[in-house]
Amino acid sequence: MDSETPEKTSSGQDIQSVLQSLKILEYLAFAGAPMGVTELATALGVGKARVFRHLRTLASAGYVAQDSESEKYGLGNRWALFGPAINKQMNLSSVSKDVMRSLADRFDLTVVVSAVEGTRLTILEIVRANSTVEVVARTGTDLALHSTAQGKLLLAFGDESAREKVLRGPLPESNEFTITDPGVLREQIAVIREQGWAVAPNESLVGINALAAPIFGPQGRLIGTIALLGSIQYVPAKPSIEHVSALVDAAFKISRSLKFDR
Repeated sequence: MDSETPEKTSSGQDIQSVLQSLKILEYLAFAGAPMGVTELATALGVGKARVFRHLRTLASAGYVAQDSESEKYGLGNRWALFGPAINKQMNLSSVSKDVMRSLADRFDLTVVVSAVEGTRLTILEIVRANSTVEVVARTGTDLALHSTAQGKLLLAFGDESAREKVLRGPLPESNEFTITDPGVLREQIAVIREQGWAVAPNESLVGINALAAPIFGPQGRLIGTIALLGSIQYVPAKPSIEHVSALVDAAFKISRSLKFDR
């Protein structure tokens, strides 16, 4: 391997290091055949030592694999885990958009669809209201399970191990309205399972509430949530029958499109 100055550990250099790893993965994905260190270094215009360090790190995590005979590198088996997850999220995203826009236009509220991945709940799609009051929400954000309406749905309808882990505590406090008592949260979860929707007024952010309903897929498995998000003035702690009915209907429409089996 050629000699090369070690990469710095500053935040800027760390970002560049991550980007370099992603470039290597992208090149291997579209190369059509395994590649050697020298080939990759030449193609990417960087030193062999640097490429080797990235490959070694990626291999240790299973993202690349080295052929024992040719010593060339290709994508590792870990990528097989991503296919089903990506397809599921893309399907959820595509079938939700029209339903989300309809809700946003009807109520002039922000509509958020989030995807379940094991014990995580991540914002997948956002359709913002035309209102001058904008509620901050960003795609890719992981939602707290104990202090958001969407998270409580995961606790109510998702994996039991995730529920029990959260209920063992501690429950981080965002403000004075956040539920930090596992017993109180357990009681709420039971109510949510019975009524089929959830709210979390002020619990993550004072003045903000979400009304959320579960989205189910094959075998009745929870795969996501859909929520109306707005100020407590427009999404009250005791939501209107109109809001609840429209949201639950929207969730069922998306679930049915995703082959939901009662």
